[in-house]
Amino acid sequence: MLKHIPTTNVAIPAYLSRMAYARIYNRHGYILDFIKKNSRPTTEDIVNFLHGLGEGVDERTVQRDIKTIENELDYVIERKGSHPNRWYEIVEEPEEKTLISRYLEHAGLAEMLRNEATKKRGQRRSIYLDETQMTEGLGHVPVILEAIKNSTKLKVSHCKFGGEPTERKVCPLFLKQYLHRWYLLAREDESGKTKSFGLDRILKMEVIDEIFQFTEQNDHDAMYGHVIGLYGNEDAPETIQLWSETTHAGYLRSVKLHHSQREVGESENGVIFELHVVPNYEFFQQILMMESRVRILSPASAIDRMKAMLKGILERYA
Repeated sequence: MLKHIPTTNVAIPAYLSRMAYARIYNRHGYILDFIKKNSRPTTEDIVNFLHGLGEGVDERTVQRDIKTIENELDYVIERKGSHPNRWYEIVEEPEEKTLISRYLEHAGLAEMLRNEATKKRGQRRSIYLDETQMTEGLGHVPVILEAIKNSTKLKVSHCKFGGEPTERKVCPLFLKQYLHRWYLLAREDESGKTKSFGLDRILKMEVIDEIFQFTEQNDHDAMYGHVIGLYGNEDAPETIQLWSETTHAGYLRSVKLHHSQREVGESENGVIFELHVVPNYEFFQQILMMESRVRILSPASAIDRMKAMLKGILERYA
């Protein structure tokens, strides 16, 4: 069966509104972030930090929050030292992070963005977001998630760029974000192939009263574990070596092209990286973005394909 990223099974108390519960989640995120980034933070330190954010909580609330984080999110947070100078330390994080724990990790940033967005006219902005971020089509998300949860098929009317609208019956597998866009990855009923549908290009969608079965082959990691982006999941991955300028290597270390990437040596005033991926269009797109700072060392087939791409680009400018 398909392995879903687990979510917490905490029931929302009847007396808490959704907004109030979201506020508690945000507070949990602040607490996690504060413990991670500060040396030997005490309960009092955390309370004072939260007061600075407008959270009027006491020490007992903080202690209860930390216990909830441990119980529901699989963090192990130990209290060390002796009274009255006891402090908190995260000694173990969940191996497979839940959707909720990922949300908590970004809660502080989300709150800062919310505050920035609510600034009045005339107040100087300090945060600017990429205006190319694609948000069209996100209205389909609730329907898609419900269909995935219930294993029900969807009828999707989709229009490719430059094409005519087509209607197809699909089995929704998961949502995926790549390069500013959100995509529905679904198995097409007619062909049995897994295809991607940009949410911004879905014209309409409806749930069909038909159940489908998930299989191990439909697992995200099984399908896309060796893929950068969206395409090429049916092709075999290859071991690819890259040379990077020393000055650019730091960027590749901090922002990996793929989770399989590792550093394997040094050569010619540069650093050699190796990764195990499908050499698809998105892979070459990433390499081209780095211009002459990175070059492919092997295999020969990837080098030949890159040369052909560069030749085609030069011919465009001839």
